[in-house]
Amino acid sequence: MTTADTSLLAAAFVLGLGVAVLLNALLT
Repeated sequence: MTTADTSLLAAAFVLGLGVAVLLNALLT
């Protein structure tokens, strides 16, 4: 796996985590 792939994966993971937290905050 290249460095770009790893950073892209990490960015997607952080983005997904942020969206999940945001949705959780909005729904509760």
